[in-house]
Amino acid sequence: MDDMIQTKKTPRTILAAILISTLIILTSCTQIQERATQYFNSRKENTQEQQMFQTGTEGLNIRFLNIQPKIREGALFDIIFELQNKGYNDITEGIFKLITEKPQITTKKDRGSIILKGKNKYNPEGETKRIKFKAKAGTIEQNLAEYPTKATLIVCYAYENVATEMVCIDPDIEGLQKSKPCIAEDIILPEGQGSPVAVTEIKPQIELTEKGIRPAFEIHIKNEGQGQVIPPDYIEHACGPKQKTKIRNNVQIEATLSNKELTCSPKEINLKKGEETTIYCEQTQATTKRQTYLAPLEIKIKYGYVISASGDITITKRKQ
Repeated sequence: MDDMIQTKKTPRTILAAILISTLIILTSCTQIQERATQYFNSRKENTQEQQMFQTGTEGLNIRFLNIQPKIREGALFDIIFELQNKGYNDITEGIFKLITEKPQITTKKDRGSIILKGKNKYNPEGETKRIKFKAKAGTIEQNLAEYPTKATLIVCYAYENVATEMVCIDPDIEGLQKSKPCIAEDIILPEGQGSPVAVTEIKPQIELTEKGIRPAFEIHIKNEGQGQVIPPDYIEHACGPKQKTKIRNNVQIEATLSNKELTCSPKEINLKKGEETTIYCEQTQATTKRQTYLAPLEIKIKYGYVISASGDITITKRKQ
């Protein structure tokens, strides 16, 4: 009997247990809410940063620093180039090579790799680095007082462009819907996305099929930069020791609508400097949905890029 009395819980004990359980639940919910708030704020901050810096049509910029305009025969000197990543994405795979006229200019090293961060809130102009080559001037013909020549730096790097836009999907072709949340219209993108290969225009379309409607897009892409487009896996072929003379000007295209992959044709496009081309991306499966709605369209372009810059160097006759 005494044991039974000891095992009985008093109302005060039950109340304490309820309070402790409630406190645990509230603490857990608060932690979940805090994590959700932190995630939301982080996404918001990333979106604002992306909108601020993911603009323009530049990537890597090269500048020759002409520190010594005239070099005497046999003299040692430095050849210096300044590289700046003026695009939005980081350059994590970059290869450079120096080309000079031999034997007028010789260097101990003429190749290397480069990594450069893109524009961000800590460096709004993009990261800058200098590449220095130790060089030696050769001899020039006896009858010449000076000999003009050049030093050229070629850089190949992998890059990408991600264009994200809210697009209006309007299946109401017959105009039966009285009020609509948006209007399906062409989207013009004149400011670029922080990449020399840019999405310049998006044209939403609706395709009718036997199973319903299928959202589709006509997407215009242009090489706005001063360099040559190559496939992203051709970096070594373009700037490596075993350079190939014929390299395709292809870029790779991927697109999603509301995070669902679209079928794009063609998946690879040939894109020369200054040229614009068009691809078509469509939803894989048809839908019977008739309501007009907004959806995020993401277009990802992966490519390699080749750019170069030259500097003038003059070798002068050594006085006897």
